[in-house]
This record gives sequence, structure tokens and C-alpha cells, in this order.
Amino acid sequence: MRSKIVDPYNKIVARTTQLARLQVSCGLLNVVLCVSQVSCGLLNVVLCVSQVACDLLRRIIRILFLSKRLQGQLQAGSREITKAAQSLNELASGYRCVYHTAPECDSRADGDKCVSEQLRPPGACFS
Repeated sequence: MRSKIVDPYNKIVARTTQLARLQVSCGLLNVVLCVSQVSCGLLNVVLCVSQVACDLLRRIIRILFLSKRLQGQLQAGSREITKAAQSLNELASGYRCVYHTAPECDSRADGDKCVSEQLRPPGACFS
């Protein structure tokens, strides 16, 4: 009777216990997967913010350089007036670009990408 009832019953109990443990393991793996996806999303946001900060810093450095160059040209007097006008125009263009750029992070189906939406034509900003 043992081989016909007790042994098959014990096998069923053992398999049921294994399945329960496997379900718990799968649940934990799902939690780990969700946490890693959230972490990747946060890393993409940090990357986007870093890219925007670097772009703004680059533009600020360019404005500082142009300001210094313009100051030297203005001190040189009338012989540098044409160059000073060009520097002033480039400087004004850079200011407009800095204040009219709308950086934003845009999540898409193909992954998170940082999109910098320019409101000026290409080449209008400092390179």
C-alpha cells in the first residue's frame, strides 16, 4: 500500500514544494528586473541633465571668450571697429540661443533619449 499511495503522495508534496519555491524565486526575479529598469530610467535622466549642463557650460564659456575678445577690440579703438561689430553680432546671437533653447528629456519606445529642441536655425548658435 505504501508504494501505491504514500510514495506517490510524497512525490506530489515534494514537487508542490519545489513549484512554490520556484514561484517565489520568479517573483523575486521580477522585482529585481523592475528595480533595474527603474535604475536605467534614472540613469538616462541623469545623462540627459548632464548633457544639457555640458551644452550650457560650453555656450557660457563661448560667451565669456567673445566678451573678452570684444573688450580687447573696443580698447583698440576705431581700427578694430569692424571686428568689434562682428564679435558683438556673434555675442548677441549666442545670448539669444542660450535663452531660446528648450532642452528636455523625451522618453520614446526606442529608449530614453535626450532631445535638445532648438528654436533657431542650424548654425545660429555657438559651435
